[in-house]
Amino acid sequence: WVFWGAGPRGMERTALLFFAMGLVYLAQEWSGGARLTSRWGDLSYGMYIFAFPVQQALVLAGKSYSWSFEVYLAMSFGLTLVLSWLSWHFVEKRALRLKPRMAAVS
Repeated sequence: WVFWGAGPRGMERTALLFFAMGLVYLAQEWSGGARLTSRWGDLSYGMYIFAFPVQQALVLAGKSYSWSFEVYLAMSFGLTLVLSWLSWHFVEKRALRLKPRMAAVS
């Protein structure tokens, strides 16, 4: 309700805040997300690592264009997703094979 009284932009921000809260709630309550994404691999670390550099590179590259926020968002999400997939399948998964296994405790 903090933004509600700030006019149309405030209502938009309030709606986005409630949408984000709903997504967090859904992610906590629904286990289907893990099954849905497991076929692609664990992309979370790659998304975390690559998101900022990709966003900054696109802002720099897009200076001469008049791209909208939605275009930046779609391009940065898509490119970050591809880089995360490549990182998981060609670097991270292979590196985890080198990790020592835990010895059984008896």
